[in-house]
Amino acid sequence: MLVANLDGIIVDSVREVFETLVSALPEDTAVREIERSAFHGEMIASIQVGGGVDGIVAVVCSRTAASHLRRNILGTDGATEDMAEIADCAGEIVNMIAGNIKTRCMDAGVTFLLSIPMVVYGKEIVLSLREKVHGLDVSFVAEGEKMRVAFLYRTKAGVEA
Repeated sequence: MLVANLDGIIVDSVREVFETLVSALPEDTAVREIERSAFHGEMIASIQVGGGVDGIVAVVCSRTAASHLRRNILGTDGATEDMAEIADCAGEIVNMIAGNIKTRCMDAGVTFLLSIPMVVYGKEIVLSLREKVHGLDVSFVAEGEKMRVAFLYRTKAGVEA
């Protein structure tokens, strides 16, 4: 594994960001190791990871979940669906989670750089990486909606198990 307790780092990062930014504590958090490199959803917010580690951090959710997150972050009633605001909020969530993971990995001696967030939305979106990667997938429920955060990576020497 990239660092000891990477699963705990990711879960703690997700909980901290959701509690402070979204004002909603994730429930039913489940972590599993994954070796696939594709995400499926209606909204995918992602950040590339580079440096000593290559990979991606992604938040995957439904459009409804993303709309709920926007409402909580901006404190609006949600009467209007502004996709630019929804995408902006999803990008901020993945940015904060990835930054939190980065800081905690740095404390464990692993450093990497982060790109700017990228958000795609539509019906049945698939984001696929071409190379084999290793990672962790955290599934949870927030605001009554299922969501996932995944951290997929490979070290410069290759995939690390």
